[in-house]
Amino acid sequence: MTPTRAVFRQLFKIANDLMDTYDYLPDAEVKYPFCFIEYGRNVKKLNSDLMGTVSIMVHWFCERKQVAKTDKKIASFHDALISIDSFLPYHMHLDQWIDRPQPEAPDSPGIAHFIAELEISYTRKEV
Repeated sequence: MTPTRAVFRQLFKIANDLMDTYDYLPDAEVKYPFCFIEYGRNVKKLNSDLMGTVSIMVHWFCERKQVAKTDKKIASFHDALISIDSFLPYHMHLDQWIDRPQPEAPDSPGIAHFIAELEISYTRKEV
């Protein structure tokens, strides 16, 4: 399994334990709140298949009245990521979390959208 896929699977598992989570942007009839996780990209260290960084974006959508509840779930997601040590054949560490709250879109009034840009470093465990 590639590091990008391993990180994605771990993030998906954590998020799905907190709320409905998708690997695609669902249609408008979906129940709020929900999480959407992009697949991300892998930046390997030069000359090494053993370590690198995965950059991935996580989106949360909720109705305006659900913002406080969703914020608590985002905090729980963040706390779970901090405590990750390893997953499958990789040691992982959350290096960066950048919050990017989005303005309310004119085509979906009353819907809040939050984005976290994550950078997770990995090192392959010895086989």
